Amino acid sequence: MLSDPITYVCLLYLALVTAVGLVMPLQARDRGLLEYFLAGRGIGPIVLALSLGVTTLGAIGLVLLISQDIHSQGPALLVLAVVISLLVILGTVVAPRYLAARVMTTPDLVAQRFGRGTGFSLGVGYVLLIVLVRLPMILLGGSYVLSALSGWEPLTTAMLILVVAGLYTTAGGFPSVVFTQAMHGGAVALSVLALLVISLAGQPLVVDLPVAGASGLPPVTVALFVTSMAIVALWYFWADQFVAQRVLSARSTIDARRGVLLAVAFVSVVALLGVNITGAGTVLDGSPPAHPISSLIGAVLILSLTVSAVSGLLQSAAAVLTLDIVRPLQKAATELSLVLVGRLSTTGVAVVVLLLVSALGPLSPEDLLRFLDAHLAVAPPAAAIFIGVLFVRRMTAQGAMAALFVGAVLGVAFMGLPAEWTLPAQTFTVVSFALSMTVLLLVSYLSHDPARERARARAGESVGEAVESGHADAVASR
Repeated sequence: MLSDPITYVCLLYLALVTAVGLVMPLQARDRGLLEYFLAGRGIGPIVLALSLGVTTLGAIGLVLLISQDIHSQGPALLVLAVVISLLVILGTVVAPRYLAARVMTTPDLVAQRFGRGTGFSLGVGYVLLIVLVRLPMILLGGSYVLSALSGWEPLTTAMLILVVAGLYTTAGGFPSVVFTQAMHGGAVALSVLALLVISLAGQPLVVDLPVAGASGLPPVTVALFVTSMAIVALWYFWADQFVAQRVLSARSTIDARRGVLLAVAFVSVVALLGVNITGAGTVLDGSPPAHPISSLIGAVLILSLTVSAVSGLLQSAAAVLTLDIVRPLQKAATELSLVLVGRLSTTGVAVVVLLLVSALGPLSPEDLLRFLDAHLAVAPPAAAIFIGVLFVRRMTAQGAMAALFVGAVLGVAFMGLPAEWTLPAQTFTVVSFALSMTVLLLVSYLSHDPARERARARAGESVGEAVESGHADAVASR
């Protein structure tokens, strides 16, 4: 195996990524929280675009690599349109609100409006989802496909990726993550270009999924599929710290908007080329690859997406653990001590995931797809709450907690009950979102809102002072 060119190239690529990640801490302007978790809010549009682009492609691709025929469940072009639309709204509407609030995490935005209790609850749920679901799914899924390409042992591959990503993420924090992700974005762009050249030269790619998706599906099925994907994507692109952390690190609102729109162009070009970047060169049925170079490029693509996702999730989990869970409990902690907590959190999450992956062992695609159920359970209430935070002025803490409770109960039922007792996954996502949103609005409009009343009282006092001042001026003029 060590004589295989794929092994040499992949190990060289990992070494280069690690070197770049470890150099970034040496460039840090300071050692505070803002630098470690948001790169000092100094990220420009190009780096942001590449990081967000590879993050978006990873969100789509790391699901496809687990089940390469998942595209048959619905039209991929419509799903792409939904993703692009949500990204545009992220850059033009959502990002300015995040930056104006001066928050460092997405739970912090909720806590800023409804108190630390709500933000703490969201933070705990977010970290548990990363540790128990998202990181194991990505590691085992990515190593599964890499093993088919290179012959590597899947469990060893997963551990190697986790150790490499954990090493430079712990050392450099978000600056290391975002700049290595930009590097991964460049690797994806060059790889897709190389695959396009191979294809135009008449050499068939091993896997080339159709952009249009399955045909002949009933309109109701298509609508249900696209709606459920839109709900999950809304949570992912607007509410997930994994994505929002890139926007929050932008130098300004203008840089955030430009970076997101450049990411939209990057993702659109890659997707509309018609090349399945996650499956290029992958053969899972034991047949030989059609072109050895496509297998090599496919391995680099899978490695790029997997390492990028793992490092980003480790850093976002550390940010939420430190800023939304530890800091409220240790209000006297200094910035340097909290940065140390961030490093220890990254290491701790990596160790727990390493033990969990070791216990689970290599899984089949069918087993890996079960991890997606947890995303379907979490996304609807989280999406409803962030829609409320961003667009519903009358939303209250009671409404947010009620929606979280209803969504959690439905999610536990969806994951815990026998399959024959539950709704299909796509139907459940739509129903859970509708119920969470209904509870959110109903409880909010029926509940007491102290913050709103205080704002009205302050406004009334200001008006009263202005009236009294005007009256005094009028008397004096007489």
